[in-house]
Parts: sequence; C-alpha cells; structure tokens
Amino acid sequence: MENYKNLMEDNDLFPYEYGVSRYDNMHEPIFSLLRRKKLSPNLGLIQKHMLDNGVIFSSPGGSFNRKLLVLLSQYMNYRIRYPRHAELLTNDHKLRQLLEPLAKIICTEKSIFEEWVKKNPNGYGEYSYPNGKTYVGEWKEGKYHGQGILSSNGMLIYEGEWKNGKRHGQGTDMTKVDKHGYKGEWKDDEYHGQGTHFWEQDDHELKYEGEWKNGDKHGQGKLKISWFDKSNLTFSVYAGEFKDGSIWNGSRSNKDGNVVANYVDGEEDIILDEEETENEIILQQLDDFNLDGESLFKEYPPIWHDDNKLIVFEIAKSSGYPFNGEISYRRWPQIELPKSLDDRELKFSAHAGVFKYPEQKDPKIFDWHLNFADPDLFVAYGSELLAQDEIQVAEHPILGSIREMLISKKCYAETVGDDGNPTPVTITGVQRRCVIDTQPNPNIGCPEGIYGNAFEIATEEQVRASTKKISPPTISNILAISAPYGGSGDYTLEDMLKVLDTAYTGFFCARKESEKLVPENPKTLIHTGFWGCGAFGGNRQLMTILQCIAADLAKVDLEFWAVNNSGVEVAEESYSLYKSFRDDKAVYSFNLDSLLFRLEAFKFQWGESDGN
Repeated sequence: MENYKNLMEDNDLFPYEYGVSRYDNMHEPIFSLLRRKKLSPNLGLIQKHMLDNGVIFSSPGGSFNRKLLVLLSQYMNYRIRYPRHAELLTNDHKLRQLLEPLAKIICTEKSIFEEWVKKNPNGYGEYSYPNGKTYVGEWKEGKYHGQGILSSNGMLIYEGEWKNGKRHGQGTDMTKVDKHGYKGEWKDDEYHGQGTHFWEQDDHELKYEGEWKNGDKHGQGKLKISWFDKSNLTFSVYAGEFKDGSIWNGSRSNKDGNVVANYVDGEEDIILDEEETENEIILQQLDDFNLDGESLFKEYPPIWHDDNKLIVFEIAKSSGYPFNGEISYRRWPQIELPKSLDDRELKFSAHAGVFKYPEQKDPKIFDWHLNFADPDLFVAYGSELLAQDEIQVAEHPILGSIREMLISKKCYAETVGDDGNPTPVTITGVQRRCVIDTQPNPNIGCPEGIYGNAFEIATEEQVRASTKKISPPTISNILAISAPYGGSGDYTLEDMLKVLDTAYTGFFCARKESEKLVPENPKTLIHTGFWGCGAFGGNRQLMTILQCIAADLAKVDLEFWAVNNSGVEVAEESYSLYKSFRDDKAVYSFNLDSLLFRLEAFKFQWGESDGN
C-alpha cells in the first residue's frame, strides 16, 4: 500500500495516487471495478445513499457510472492530469467518504490490473503482453533497464537504451502506422540531445535534424519540408535556432536555395513576395497523424469491456470488407473569434431523426458529423454506455483504434486542453460499418428503445435486432468538440463565449480541412443536433442559436438533426430568432458583442443532465 501513497502536502485529502502518467490509464481498472459482480448490484444503493446525503455531481454530465468513473479517476490522479477539478473533491467530505473505499480496493487488489511485467525480473528476459507487445532485453527491478527492444505484433516500436522503464540514452523509435521515426538521444522518454525526426503531415514529408530538449526542438537545427506541387517535388528548409519547439532565430530557403524569410525571436520577416504555403499552418496543429486503416486496426484494435458492445462489433466486422483506407487525425488549438459577422446567409435545415451519414454524392459538398464529445475523447466507447458519443464509435469502430493509438503514444486524447480552452479534433476517412437503431421498438420488447442506460440491460436478441451491418462500409468525417458543462441558473456572457469559442474553432477547422481535400471552393456542411444538451445539461434554444452564430462566423452551413418533431420546432424557432437578430442590421451592424449582450438579456437557463 505504501507504494500508492500520495506523499504531497494534502495527502490527508487525497491519500491514493495510482501512479500512472496519464489520467486515461485509470479508466480500464475503474471499469473493471464497476463491473464486479459483488459491486454491480450495489451501485444503485450507492447512488441513492449519495443523493440522500446531499452529494451532488455538478460535472461532468452523464450516467452515474460515468460520473463515478471520472471522479474516482480524479481522486486518484488529480495531481497528474486535472488539478483544476480538485476543488469539488477537496470541499465535499461526503464524496471523499464514498471514493475512499473504492480507491483502496483498486490500490490493494492488484489482480484487476493488467500484469504488464513479470515480478521483479533482473538481467536479461523476454515478456509478451496480452495486447501483442513484446519486450526483449535487460531488466532491473521489474523495469526495462539497459539495452532492449520493444515491438508490437512484429513491428518495431523502440530499440535502444532504457533506464528505469523509460527510453534513455541512444535509441530508435519507429512506427509504421503514421510513418514517423526518430533516431538519436533520449532522456526520461523524451527526445533530448542530438537526434533526427522524420514524419508525414498532409502529404508533406518533414525531417528535422538537430538539438532537442525535453521533447521539443531546442537549440541549433534544420527542418526540411517536402511536398509535390503539380506533380513536381519541391521543398523549403529552415536552418537556425529553435526555442521550445518553435522557429526562433534563423532563415528559411526555397528549393533554389534563395532565402525567402528571416526569423528574429520567433518573428517572421518575409523577404521574397511568394504566395503563402501551408507549411506554416501545419506546424500549428497540436497533433497530426496520417494513418493507414488496416495497419491501425491491426496494431491498435479497439478494446470492448461490455458484452453488448462485443455483439455490435461482431456485426460490424461481418460485412466481409477489410478495415482499410486513409485516415487523417488532427487536433487543433483554439482559433480567435472574429469581432463581427459579415453579410452572409447561413443555410440551416432541421430534421426529425438522428444522423443518417449520407454518401458523398456532390463532390463539392464536404459533410462533417459532430461527435458530442466528452472532454476525454471517446472515453467510454468500450463500456456499457450508449449515448451519442458511444453510438458513433460503435458504428465506426476504427475510432476506438484511434483512441488506443493516442494513449499508446502518450498523446492528448482530449478535446479540451489543460488551460480549459477547446482543442477540437477532426478525423476524415472513417468507415461506418453498421447502424444501431436506438429508437423505441415494442416488437422486440424495447418500448423505450436501447439508447443511453437502456443499452446495458438489453438482451443479446434485442441488440442484434437493433444493429444492421453496412456492406460495403460508407465513409464518414468526424468533428469532435466538447460543450462546456456544469453551469446553473442564467447563462452568463462568459458561458456563451465558451460555447461560441468551442463551436467556432471546430467549425473553422473543419472548413480548413474541407478546403485541403476539395480544393475548388467546397461547401462545408456540418451535421449537428442538440450538442451539449443531454448529459451536459445545456439549454436547447441557446445552444442552437450559438451554433448558428459559430457557423456564420466560420462560413459553414448546418444540417440539424433534432430527433423528433418537437425537437424540430425548437431548432426552427431558435434559427428564426437568430435570423431576426441578423436581419436587424441597423441595431447590430453585425457586431458580435452586441448580439451576445442581446442574448444575455433573454436570461436563458441551464438545464439538468438527462442521465445518459
């Protein structure tokens, strides 16, 4: 037990720290805990006991299981991943009394964790993990130490020196899935010292040779970016100083060797009046992977923790078509909001029903389907839960592989950064392999349907009757953005700006991706719905209006799926109200601040979570 003690100054409030380096890694052991036969029948009693004693979950929304998972993860790891959420745990003594015994179970019963290494090996040895990874090399006190090779299903992950379980010294990192590699010096699992890194982004090949510090380009180095321009190979080269991952003092040259720009303290001074390329833009993305679907699925298969999800996956695989295709994954930083709206007419249409994922018939229309994301991307995809987020992954199972890849690579599988700002995710080229009908169906004994918490108690026959394979699979493009949550009472200007920042950034980045893939003036169409209005308790009318504003600012159009006729009425009334504001040019002059002040005067109210 002592190994799990949190030795920080407030260990009386947070006595347990599981010790994982990522918040994500807590989910599997906690799901295992919640699935235990001895505990499962008591979850309802635990929830009732908490409500009777005034314990309230203010965030995030969702089912009781999801809330318990998130808060228990924060309780055991709040220092590592989400310190900004610790205030709730610090102030709520009753909540800590509930989490304390559960945390103790996880810490003391090591049998629920994956046995990722033989007990206390020293010297030379080989160990194969259940997920297909194998380590061959030297060990010290149960950790990789010395020379060793880590591979996955026969593909090299890392070969070189290790120290206390981390890459340290000289080593080579190679992954075929995203065509990236690194050879050089390491320190504590980060590039550090001299090294060469090469990777691909947006049909560009990038290669950096030079100095690194704690995983960032830092010091003297050279960055070469190569791409094809009208079938001709071209490139640009920056040589000089880097600072904390950014170009700092140096110059950039074109393929002819002419200097086109100088940099002083990170500021660019253009010398040649050349048309701006995308080279600078791609460097601004937080994460950027071009993936081969077949290799991705083989190396990082989705992990299902629920029997009903396994049934859906079985049907998704039964089409006879392989998991393949080119997939792009990009995570973006927040984009600054424009100060005003231009004279543009938003195209908005509302429908009863849920996403249909239409096939791409018009080559100039690029469709995106919103993922009503948890801040932790696809966090509960393998669980017994089945809300909009989980339905989308079940129908597009390669999204589960993407999450497993991100966790393996220690990338942020998140749509919100540590600073609370949105970091939306765009994913293109994703196979949709089945369709799940969650609507009420008395003919199969599901008068309320199988949406949300009802999925967990559905029988195998009901799940099979509600799930149909798609043969051949269709292709979808996914935009994942997480709505703000946890509010109460009237919406404030700050609340509305958070929603607007998130939606605008996501819509803007989706349009940029559309323009890359369809160069000749594509129309970007966002399929959305009552985003943030289910588990997160948002106001349907205001959230619809704010999405309309964001779409106008980002120059995209909206296809709104409102589930039923009453939802269509709310959506259309919201759009009409927004349009009346836009048409009143004499009052607003298309000024964004004026529009938000008018919305604040309506005193829109936060709602409550629907529990799904």
